[in-house]
Amino acid sequence: MDKIPKTLLRSKLRPFFALVAVCVITFISFHLLYWNRAYPGVKIVGVDVSGKTAAGIEEITNNLAKPEKIVLSSKDEAPRAGARGIFSPLLRQERNPSEAEISSHSSTELDTWFSAKGDKKYEYTGEEIELEYRTNKTALRAVEIGRKGDLGKTTRDKWKALTRGTNIPLSISLDSKALDLIIEKVSQDAHVPSVEPAVNIQGKRIVVNAGKSGQEVKKEELREKITRSLAFLETEEITIPVTITNPQLSEIDVKIIKERATKLLGKQIQIAFEKEIFNYKDLELVTILGTEQSFINAEKTKTLVSDLAEGVNREPQDARFEFESGKVKEFTPAKDGIKVQEEETVKQVAEALKKLVETEEKTALVQLAVDATRPETQNQDVNNLGINELVGRGESIYRGSIPGRIHNLSLAASRLNGILIKPGEEFSFNRAVGDISQGTGYQQAYVIKEGKTILDDGGGVCQTSTTFFRAALNAGLPITERHQHSYRVSYYENGSKPGYDAAIYLPNIDLRIKNDTPAHILIQTINDRQNAKLIFEFYGTNDGRRAETLNYRQWDPRPAPPDLYQDDPTLPTGTTKQIEKSVPGLKTAFDYKVTRGGETIFEKTFYSNFRPWQAVYLRGTAEQ
Repeated sequence: MDKIPKTLLRSKLRPFFALVAVCVITFISFHLLYWNRAYPGVKIVGVDVSGKTAAGIEEITNNLAKPEKIVLSSKDEAPRAGARGIFSPLLRQERNPSEAEISSHSSTELDTWFSAKGDKKYEYTGEEIELEYRTNKTALRAVEIGRKGDLGKTTRDKWKALTRGTNIPLSISLDSKALDLIIEKVSQDAHVPSVEPAVNIQGKRIVVNAGKSGQEVKKEELREKITRSLAFLETEEITIPVTITNPQLSEIDVKIIKERATKLLGKQIQIAFEKEIFNYKDLELVTILGTEQSFINAEKTKTLVSDLAEGVNREPQDARFEFESGKVKEFTPAKDGIKVQEEETVKQVAEALKKLVETEEKTALVQLAVDATRPETQNQDVNNLGINELVGRGESIYRGSIPGRIHNLSLAASRLNGILIKPGEEFSFNRAVGDISQGTGYQQAYVIKEGKTILDDGGGVCQTSTTFFRAALNAGLPITERHQHSYRVSYYENGSKPGYDAAIYLPNIDLRIKNDTPAHILIQTINDRQNAKLIFEFYGTNDGRRAETLNYRQWDPRPAPPDLYQDDPTLPTGTTKQIEKSVPGLKTAFDYKVTRGGETIFEKTFYSNFRPWQAVYLRGTAEQ
C-alpha cells in the first residue's frame, strides 16, 4: 500500500484540530465567563439570576417582596377529599417541591388572629412563626447548581439549567412548634367527627345505622403547602386540604347488610386453638359484615382477629423440672411459641361468615392458623419420668363462693399440686389431700352432711375433687371410685351439665383413679382467682388413647318439696332465716369410653340421682 504524503495528512486533519480548538476555547471561555457566577437558566422563585455572583444574587433576593401574612382558607374546595391548594400559575410548572429548604428552631409562644365571616380564614404574620429568609444561603445554593457533585451530576445540572431552566425556592427558617400550633388549631376547627356505621340486634330485629361522614385536615400536606408557599413568595390564599373520613353506607349497602345480618341470628363462629374454643355469637358477627363490594368489613375483622391474637400469641417457654422429697417442687412445661397468622385467620373468618349467611348451619368452626416455634429445652430434656406433654385438663367455676369456701378449695388444690402418680398406681384423692380440719389450715364453709347443708371444716373441697374428676375423664384414665353429691350444686353446673361432679368426705367417700399409662403422671393445679376458675392439668406421656363422654341424658325431673319452716327460740319473733335452698331433683347419666387405635380399652357409665331438696327456714319465737 502506498503511503499518504504527510502534507496531505496534515491538510485532512486540520479541520478536526480546528474543531477541537474551538470546543476547548468555548468550554474555557464559558467557565471563565461564569466563574463564581450562576449558570444560565438558574432562577430563584422565577427571577433569572444567570451570570450573577453570590453577592449580587443575595442583593436581588433581599429586594424581593416577601409575603406580609399567611392566609389559610376553608373555601368550597376544602370539603372535597384530596383538594389542592392555590399556587402561582407561573411557578407551578417550574418549581420542584423537593428543593424547598426549611430549618426550624423552638419557641413556645404563639399569637394568632382569626376572622370568620363567610368562608373561614386564618391569618398569621411571619413574626408569629419567627419566619426568616436566608438569602445568603439561597445565593450560595444558586451558584452551586452545576458545580456540586460528581462530573456526571454537574454536567446534567448545567444542561438542565441551559435547556429547561432550574427554579429554586428561598431558603427559610421558622419556628416548627409555632407552625404545629397553627396547624393543630386549624385542624380542630375544621374537624367534623364521623359516625361509624353500626349494626345491632335488638331482640330479633336488625338495626343498621348508616353512619355519617366526617372530615379531617391533612396536616402534613397543609404543612408542606405553607412552607412551599413561603419559600416561593406566594401571596395567594392557601386552601386547607381535607379528607373525607368513613363515608356513610348507601341505601343499597344498608339493605344488603340487614339481609345478611338477619340470616346470622342465632348463629355463631367458633375459633379453636389447642384445647380452647373462642365463641363469636351473632351480636359480634353482624358488626363485621361488609357492603356490596366486600362480604366482610376488613378493618373490623382485622381488629377482631388482632384482639384474639393478643391473648394467644406467646414466646417459646423452656421446660423446668425440680424434684424434691418425692414431690415435684417446680415444673414449667415446655410450650411452643405461638404467632397467629392474622391474614389467614381473617380469610377463614370471612369464609365461615359467608357459609353461615348462605346456609342453614348454626355453627361454623375455624381452626386458628398459627406459626409455632419450638423451645430450646423440651420436657423430656429435664426429666426421665415420662413427663413429656399435657394429657388431661379439667376446670370448674367457683364464682359466688364465700371466702371460706374459696380458701378451702384453693388449699386442697395446692396440696395436690406437684404430686406424681406412678405407672400402675391407684391414686386416692383423700389420701393425697390428707386430714381436712381447722388443725390442717381449713376454714368453715357449707358442706352436705347427714342430709343437711351445714357449716363445717373444709366446705368447698368437693369443688377441687370435681375439677380433678373432670381432668381424669379428659385424660382417659380409669375412674375406680366416684360418688355424686346428694343434690345438685350450682357451682358445678356453671359451664357444665349436672352429673359431672365428684363428692368426697373423709374417711369413706373417696375419688380414686388408676394410672394405666406407661409413664408417671404429674398433677398441676392453677387457681385463676380473677376469673374464679380452678384448673387441673395432668402431664405424662400420650400413649395414643382417646377419651370421649357420650350419650349424655337427663330424666325423671322432680320439683323441690314445699318450703319447711322450723321454730327457733334463739331468734327474735318475726325474724326468718333461710338455712337451705330449694333444688329440684334429677337423674342423669353419661357414657365414658376410652379407645386406642380404633379398639376400646375400657368404657363405663356414670349415673347420678340428685334428690329434690327443700328450702328450710328458721322462724324466730323468742320474746323481745
